[in-house]
Amino acid sequence: LPAEGMSPYEKDPLLAEYAPDAIKSLKQWRKDWQQPLSPNEVDYAQELSRVVDKLFAKVSNELRESRRRLNNQITLWPQVDFIGSTSTDYAHKELLLSKIRGNSEETGSNAFRRLKTVLDAWCALWMWPLDKIHLLPDKQQYLHDLSRLLLCNSINGADSRERSISFLQILYESQKKPPTSWSDQLGFHEIDADSVIDESLWMQVVQEVAKRQRFVHFDLIFADIIQDRGGFDLIVGNPPWKQTTMKVSDILSDLDPLNLGLDSAEATSKILE
Repeated sequence: LPAEGMSPYEKDPLLAEYAPDAIKSLKQWRKDWQQPLSPNEVDYAQELSRVVDKLFAKVSNELRESRRRLNNQITLWPQVDFIGSTSTDYAHKELLLSKIRGNSEETGSNAFRRLKTVLDAWCALWMWPLDKIHLLPDKQQYLHDLSRLLLCNSINGADSRERSISFLQILYESQKKPPTSWSDQLGFHEIDADSVIDESLWMQVVQEVAKRQRFVHFDLIFADIIQDRGGFDLIVGNPPWKQTTMKVSDILSDLDPLNLGLDSAEATSKILE
């Protein structure tokens, strides 16, 4: 669910000054999301969570099998070679992994792709474009589109819409209680993720933000390892030793080299000009 600190642009004095209406709308959107969930909404969110667990288990099994088939044997000194070991070339590995991750047209409905789309949606709300504030989803739209991605049985999207409407009717009619498990009673099957994205303006913005920010969902990419081992024994990486900062003068210098080295007041004055 969306969190309190998403897209905190009002903390930037420049943005607060030059985009006051967008920031006001964004703050109201966050305020609306901070309202407690109704009992039916809690049931609805819990059911979606159970389906997410099922999809993660499916992804984990697929990745585990792919690693068994594709991971090359690594020899350690003093061994020279493993008897009967085989190796797979890089192109073949990428082909199989692209199918698992839903990067090809015929696999747009698979578990990995559906989960990645949901995770991308949550991450995109932390850095939503200020010029697309009017497309931010309210609570009903958010749960509606996530239910289509996670729960519905559809190929062309039509059946998905009908099922989603019935879910929302249950959700917002206080006298009704949802089934014990919608995923069992209504069908835990495939849906074309692209059809959901094409019919949802805010999900299209999510795709734009995800492509630009290149979100890395390590718990999805390594679902099998996390499930089997709880994580990694050792991670080797190159940490960012220097904290990233933004100087307005550096940005202005891209437009005019003479702006390089301006202090904050001078840079603000240039912007006003």
